[in-house]
Amino acid sequence: MISSSEIERRELIELAQFVINRKTNDLRNELYEFLVEIGLYDVDENVTKSQLIDIIKRRFGFSVFPQQIINSTLIQLEKKKNILIEKIGLTQKYKLPVDKKQKLMKMVESHKQLREHFTKSILDKIAKIGSLSDVDKKDIVDSAFDFLGRSLSILSIRFAEILIKPSYEFKHLDELLYRGEILEKSFARIEDQNVRRDAINATKETLTQPDKKIALFLYSIAQSYFLLQILNVDPECQTLQKNLFLLNMTVYFDTNIIIDLLCEKSEQRFHRPATRLIELMKSLDIKMRFSSRTLKELYRTINISEETLKRIGYTERKRKIRDYIDDPFVEEYSKLLDEMPFLRWENFIGRMKKFTSILERKYNIFYDRANYNDIFQNPDFLDISKMISEADPYKPDYLVEHDCFHLLLVDKLRSKEDLFPKYWFITRDKSVCLAEQMRLISEKRKG
Repeated sequence: MISSSEIERRELIELAQFVINRKTNDLRNELYEFLVEIGLYDVDENVTKSQLIDIIKRRFGFSVFPQQIINSTLIQLEKKKNILIEKIGLTQKYKLPVDKKQKLMKMVESHKQLREHFTKSILDKIAKIGSLSDVDKKDIVDSAFDFLGRSLSILSIRFAEILIKPSYEFKHLDELLYRGEILEKSFARIEDQNVRRDAINATKETLTQPDKKIALFLYSIAQSYFLLQILNVDPECQTLQKNLFLLNMTVYFDTNIIIDLLCEKSEQRFHRPATRLIELMKSLDIKMRFSSRTLKELYRTINISEETLKRIGYTERKRKIRDYIDDPFVEEYSKLLDEMPFLRWENFIGRMKKFTSILERKYNIFYDRANYNDIFQNPDFLDISKMISEADPYKPDYLVEHDCFHLLLVDKLRSKEDLFPKYWFITRDKSVCLAEQMRLISEKRKG
């Protein structure tokens, strides 16, 4: 819960510190710089790194603030000439330049004015109804900030959305901050029922019909509360980066990865890394898919394996199968025969043909049934196909088409993204990676 004294003590981060769609690293580094500068602002004498860490932890209520963050932030501030360094032997001490301290002083004063405007707005609304004692005024102000603290704590996810997509308008302020039961608890300290009712109504009116200054003040509190909470539990903002970067991420697997998963014995050196990759993606809630083109390619590969077994015939099958180890499904069957000598090919390959259900049940990989046939009409399809052929001159046309489809599929799905790429194609075909590099170089040259 945030009391009025805590909010004033923190001198919360100004809205102007951030802009829409900043990358996480920029956001994080600016926040670190601000915290260090405010820490130095609080003291008149030069301080060491360890003293500065203690000041920041005490001022912002952090349980930990890593040494490496202080080190890197001080280096950046020195480059920007935003700190002064005093060297005494092997010890370095830090302080703010006069001009920087004056700038921060203006920010602190600006925040105080916004806070005073917010509290005055509430008190003025009640004063129109009747006179207030000093005790009443203090209880009303403390209750209003108690309510903000409770709301921020409960609605932190919604405030995270505000952080990522800020707005001065606060069209949904009533939805975000007004909770009747929270108001009753927050204002319970006011004994006089009439004063309590008037205070609640005045606070609701101030919050749901804010002027620009109040909206700015509330935005600053919401943003600052959320950022400080992140730093308190995750000082290096790794969770924030994970949430922003991995939220709603989808990967499409190439045929070779799917075969690595299905053929546990024949593709053993690839199967284990592939399963570890799957487990990692599961833990990060990444959606895993394969396309209609991969489905078609898997059936084609299985059909080739069936033709191979027909050519071998049924006599001395086990010995002859050893000659076809380049075929993943034939090799898988061969190695299973060592453990199950009476395993029939028909039973084995029948199970493999149910790969869609195997992938869903065992690996959480789902078939994407969406129709992306318009990709074949993409004007870049021919040029990219040529690059794939150049990357691997021996690759058959049907595989060139398959690879080109997936490169353009990722392009299509990414076209609606704002910040972080959410769609990826995973393959261990090096020629696809080479073709994509060739394509990027070509696009860079075009300008």
